[in-house]
Amino acid sequence: MTKEPSQRFREIVRVTRFCANLCGSDVFDPNYRINIRTVLVLGVILFSFSCCGYCIHYSITVKGDWTLVIQALCMGGGTLVQGFSHMMGFMFRPAELRVLLEETHTLYERHEKIDSDYRLYLNRGVDLLTRLMKICAFFNTILAVVGIYLDAIDPETERGFLITMILQSCFIAVGGFGLYAGDMGTLTTITQIMTFKGLFCCKLRDLNEILLDEPDNKTKSLEALRDIIQFHQQYLSFIERNRSVSFWTIFVKFLTNFFGLVCTVFCILLGVWPAGYIYMAYCFTMMYVYCGVGTMIDIANDGFIEACYNGVLWYELSALERKMLHTMMIIAQNTKGLSVGPFVPLSVNTGLQMTKMIYSMTMMLFNFVSQ
Repeated sequence: MTKEPSQRFREIVRVTRFCANLCGSDVFDPNYRINIRTVLVLGVILFSFSCCGYCIHYSITVKGDWTLVIQALCMGGGTLVQGFSHMMGFMFRPAELRVLLEETHTLYERHEKIDSDYRLYLNRGVDLLTRLMKICAFFNTILAVVGIYLDAIDPETERGFLITMILQSCFIAVGGFGLYAGDMGTLTTITQIMTFKGLFCCKLRDLNEILLDEPDNKTKSLEALRDIIQFHQQYLSFIERNRSVSFWTIFVKFLTNFFGLVCTVFCILLGVWPAGYIYMAYCFTMMYVYCGVGTMIDIANDGFIEACYNGVLWYELSALERKMLHTMMIIAQNTKGLSVGPFVPLSVNTGLQMTKMIYSMTMMLFNFVSQ
């Protein structure tokens, strides 16, 4: 039996909430409160920071290898900061996240009952989220496997090795589930922005059918146009709330990925970190996942404008209806997408510019060390 789009969407959200609940951060629960798991996860994160600090101290004072310092900074200044920023972002704005998710549920349940065209675009939204779900699950799990040093514990001994492996298992559990829940919690509602555009085109199609089949029924066409305008207002509100909720999360994500890529590529060029290829693949993949989503949102914004120009039978509209649609078009032309920080747009072009900067800075560091 074929599942409805809303059922498929809820199943994905259920997995995300399960992972978030394991880390004590299921803010989508209306009755969410800070609990023992929340405290334990925060404790693991803070303990991980202290382990990275000790790794830096151990690398400098005992081994005298400054390249190990860079590797520790990649994991501590990159992965741990990302996880901490996701957790804080969710815990400080739970109400807004719940509103966004509830709006998305309502969007699916309302429009999947209309006809197959609506369900087509809803299924496309779920398919996109499913692909991102697989990417996040794979990369966030392998990233959690990190090397650590603990004060007064020698990993070369049997007892020290056992303690280190137990702590490593905790890092894998917290890191794998936490990073997955963080990324999916951010992307779940953001990716549905593109679904609005497809549904908008379906509503314009319905308006055109009314204009052609019942040209004298202005009451019905005006009602359909008002529904379209209200839907566009809902879209603007949805994208603005997503911008507000994800602003710092995306900014920290890009900042730490940029820092991590510079350090990782530098270590790879020096030949001192063979496992750095895994971390580099993670950073590049997640950076371009977010950039790709940002570009798709920009395309969706342009799609609203194009649909208004080419998808409406303007000559069948009354003067009042044309004025209403024209006002909506003016607003649509000023819709903002997501951004990295206050000024830089989130797009694939931004990702390419960052890649060029990473290459330039890495080569500058490599040439400095080689001299």
